Amino acid sequence: MRNKTIFISLILIVFCGMGCGVRLDKAKPAADDPAAQIKQLRKELADKRSQVEKLNKQLTVLRGFTADRMEYLVRVDQVKFGRFTRAYDEDKDGLDDGINVYLVLNDKFADKIKAAGEVGIELWDLAADEGQRLIQERRYGLIEVADHWLSGFMTDHYKFRLAWSKEKRPSHPNLTLKLNFKEALTGNVFEIQKLITTSVSRPQR
Repeated sequence: MRNKTIFISLILIVFCGMGCGVRLDKAKPAADDPAAQIKQLRKELADKRSQVEKLNKQLTVLRGFTADRMEYLVRVDQVKFGRFTRAYDEDKDGLDDGINVYLVLNDKFADKIKAAGEVGIELWDLAADEGQRLIQERRYGLIEVADHWLSGFMTDHYKFRLAWSKEKRPSHPNLTLKLNFKEALTGNVFEIQKLITTSVSRPQR
């Protein structure tokens, strides 16, 4: 009976963790106020992360994992970009349409693993004018990240695709890609960055 009670409690906590925070603030900033929208999104992200941390602590207690036992679990030790992380040309017109981001997770033995977590991706054009440098910014929650997993022959990684928006395209060929991964199990945050080269004009024929 005790095991059944714990199992039910786990299910309730998981569903609560997934559902809580979807509507953190009913009042949304005006669509013509980007700064307020960004502030609002960051607040919602911080609240969601706080809820996930609390959920992880509760799950750890219910499962009976003490700090010393946690050391034996498979955890993320290193994150890195996959070798195909680069700009892509969707319509083959010689002008890039966005970037593909491949995220590889390794344990302490350098083996590739699949681990739950949250992902934040930023793409910067540091040569652009002030206020125009951030080209893309995406945040993926626990559920979203799981949908981006690819497994197979040489494909044990997460893949994310960021397309240029019509309003904002890179104006310089060298871009800085930044990524952070927050592991759900431990709460550890890993940050990496990479230089991306993209086309800003069609090649001359």
